[in-house]
Amino acid sequence: MLTGVLAVGALSASPELPGGVPGLFEGNPQQVVAELYGIVVTLVWSAAMTFAAFKVIGVLVSLRVRQEDEVMSLVVSLHGEALQ
Repeated sequence: MLTGVLAVGALSASPELPGGVPGLFEGNPQQVVAELYGIVVTLVWSAAMTFAAFKVIGVLVSLRVRQEDEVMSLVVSLHGEALQ
């Protein structure tokens, strides 16, 4: 998110944008808004895809271990380890 705050117009100059895209410190608060929008879209997309993946996996296999394994301890039941 600091890209929107610290962006320097001279570093992003191109033939299409001779002044570049300045950040908040150079008087362009819209760059911070654009960065926040990108962050929110990424979070929503990641959450939706994670939810969908868990739903698909949940249909194919169980997402929980058996109650007996959970009570006994997953370290013992899944890995065969024990305290000595």
